[in-house]
Amino acid sequence: MRKILIIIIFYLFSSLTVNAKTLINYSIFIEEDFDTIMLINRYSDKSISGKIISYGGYKWLEKIYTESTPSNSSTYITPGRYAYGDNKDNYTRSKYIINNFSFEFSYRGDDHIVNFISPSAIQNIEGFISRNEAFALATYNPKVAWYAGTFTPIKSINNFKFIAKNNSLTLCKILTESEVINSINREINTNIINSLKCDSDNNLSSSEGTEINTAVDTQSDKSKKFYELNWYNLDNPKNHYIEITGSNSKVNIIETEIYLKGQKDIDEYTQLLFGEKNSVAKMLIVDNPDFSYSIYINYIDEGYVSLDDWKDVKPKKLLEEMIVQAKDDVTGVKWLIEPKISKNNHVTYSYEVSWNDGKKSIETQILALGKKGYNDINFVSSTSKGYTENDLEKMALEFANSIEFKEGFKHSDYKSGDKVAAIGIGGLVAGTLGIKALAKVGILAKFLPFLAKFWWIILAPIVAIFGLFGNKDKEDAPIKKTRTRKKKKD
Repeated sequence: MRKILIIIIFYLFSSLTVNAKTLINYSIFIEEDFDTIMLINRYSDKSISGKIISYGGYKWLEKIYTESTPSNSSTYITPGRYAYGDNKDNYTRSKYIINNFSFEFSYRGDDHIVNFISPSAIQNIEGFISRNEAFALATYNPKVAWYAGTFTPIKSINNFKFIAKNNSLTLCKILTESEVINSINREINTNIINSLKCDSDNNLSSSEGTEINTAVDTQSDKSKKFYELNWYNLDNPKNHYIEITGSNSKVNIIETEIYLKGQKDIDEYTQLLFGEKNSVAKMLIVDNPDFSYSIYINYIDEGYVSLDDWKDVKPKKLLEEMIVQAKDDVTGVKWLIEPKISKNNHVTYSYEVSWNDGKKSIETQILALGKKGYNDINFVSSTSKGYTENDLEKMALEFANSIEFKEGFKHSDYKSGDKVAAIGIGGLVAGTLGIKALAKVGILAKFLPFLAKFWWIILAPIVAIFGLFGNKDKEDAPIKKTRTRKKKKD
């Protein structure tokens, strides 16, 4: 039976080769090392096949595909943001396994070639093309080895020029492939050999110009650096509680969240995304499946915050003052959740900011009050689309209520003689909103370091994380547990 299957697969590949004239168009991907490409070829009979070409060959590509069959190996297509480092598990997560991946290995001089047919793989790859996202294709045979390559779609002439900048020989070899010579590139809608030529030294002809668009490497480079940070709960993720350093409190981390602890690691994160160090937050939580929110946590140990001036919190007046204090590129601010206190003395409020580039961001502020201080928490989302006010309020309250102070350190454990903060809850709320007039001047820098460093900065550049990876397919997101920190389904 196995021999018959192999004969059928071989016949299919042979048929595609014989009928090369029926090729309609192709898409092309570059592997991160710039020595391997992938072609997706589309034919007039509506069939589609894939081809990986390693220029000069690669031993692990050869080993896995010569010593394996579709029946004793498994193949995975993983979003590039999850495919990083040298750990096999990062490329072979069960949720990304591909069904019915048939392949044939061949040699062409020093080059190694893998032809493959798989409707499931093609369906996934077409999605990555549409979203302009990198992905990793990996094949694993537990008795042999594993191979993985991370590929980025090429969608412009400048992208091809960028390949030449990194490995001119690869670009020149691409221009000799039969698909490239005889057909059009679907994304560019032209035959690229009319626009690109190599000289005798295998360099891009000088007449082709030197303008380079580096977009092709942005995603693979930055997303790799992102996942090389010291993330917790990334490998073997689970639902668990973690202590908020120095606060005598803990917070629930759900299975689909990753987090950083400590100023140094968070500085590296903000430097990567925003071009500057945060130097404030002590903990950062990020929604890993679709990056729909980020949560900054900082503990302020300035004593018990009194609730006596809660009567001074006037939402309408606060909103008016927020608009006055806003940056020039802010076109509007509105309440989504007006300030309220829960039974465990956590204060939550949320507002939407409209920016002059048309984007919107949501900041939900949580002040988790304890006996000796409070957790200052910024729950930041990229846009209000997909949320209702009830959805947002539920997310914020679920997160706030997951924060637990140890016995003896709860806000309700206060007793006469304990240290009392110099600012009450009314002034604290006003200060977090950038409204200095309602708080005691001179002490805000101590109580509100976010205000001193990140006010009206944290909201706009947080959207950078979504640009790193593109929009995540909702169907890819695992089921979230314990809390419902997710966008409402359309």
